[in-house]
Amino acid sequence: DIERGEWPTLLEADVSLLKKFRQLLIEFHGLWKEKQHAKFLQVMQKLKSAGFKVAHVHGNNFVGTYRNGRFMLPRAVEVTLDASLPLLEKCHDPNY
Repeated sequence: DIERGEWPTLLEADVSLLKKFRQLLIEFHGLWKEKQHAKFLQVMQKLKSAGFKVAHVHGNNFVGTYRNGRFMLPRAVEVTLDASLPLLEKCHDPNY
């Protein structure tokens, strides 16, 4: 947890460096900063190109939420990324 430093750190990281890791657990901050969403997308695309898939995600309860139209979104999310997981054809709920 590097308090908003995750975005520039991951943006600058080489994909070859990221591929040395099997799992990353990252708390992504600043999601309410909509002008930064293009940069956030670049980071997520880089993680995808390094082979990472989302294994788990949940909102951080401590930092609160923000509203975008009719949606309430967490100000930060905690994400587990795993490069060893198979790619699913679609999302599924294990309770069904």
